[in-house]
Amino acid sequence: LFSELESLAKNNPEKFTKFADLFNTQIKEGLCSDWQNQKTLLGLVRYKSTGVEGWTSLEDYKARAGDRKVIYYITGNTEERLRASPLLEAFAAKGIEVLIGSDEIDEIAFNTAGQFDGLSFKSVNHADSDEDLGTGKEGTDAAQDEEVGKKAAEAAKRILGAKVKDVRLSKRLAKSPSCVVMDKDDPTLQYRELMKRISNVDMPESTPILEINPGHALVKKLAALEAAHIASPEDAGATQDAEDIANILLDQALLAEGHKFIQPAEFIERLNRQLAKA
Repeated sequence: LFSELESLAKNNPEKFTKFADLFNTQIKEGLCSDWQNQKTLLGLVRYKSTGVEGWTSLEDYKARAGDRKVIYYITGNTEERLRASPLLEAFAAKGIEVLIGSDEIDEIAFNTAGQFDGLSFKSVNHADSDEDLGTGKEGTDAAQDEEVGKKAAEAAKRILGAKVKDVRLSKRLAKSPSCVVMDKDDPTLQYRELMKRISNVDMPESTPILEINPGHALVKKLAALEAAHIASPEDAGATQDAEDIANILLDQALLAEGHKFIQPAEFIERLNRQLAKA
């Protein structure tokens, strides 16, 4: 059967595409359990991608990757949401292709396989996935943004406390104010939710890292409010505004990745309060 599928993929890609439409998820499930045929299954599995229309094979991804030794992927609950994710902004700007893993099984399949033909799989959902993105913007404006961003990050850390593992300036954001990623050794929020559904066991809590865009107006406003708070700690208005913006940066980043809010009513209240002041 496998040899027939390999022949079909090679000699009749259009017909194999129709097969992938129907059975691609089952191939991914095989990657997680059929160790003996894993190499063959990696050659047969197909993914949607930010680099091409329709399905792509891992072999074709490798051919387009050039000298890069990494296959980047992003996981979540719908293809539409993943394609719009802030996590992809800088990857898109630099022309780095990312595979779209919108099936529940994708994260387990990528972790199980580990690598393909010398290229390791790396999750864009994790904090250490920005190595190919360089150092970000350069020049005087970038240096000024970085200083402002550091003040905003300090404010967000103070305000958000245990809600986040860390707050750091992002290299992956081009237009969005914030995003959330997981530390490299922590399971993603999607993986925790999947494990809970299929095994009915709660995994240890994973606290996200909040990344902020130092060039975004909302981040600059938080930095200015933090300066006002330091100058006049008794200024209740500035304190409230800073708390609102820091929490909005976190909550909207979680929303963008499809996560549930702990307190949705509070998010709406904070958002409406700030919109009224805009």
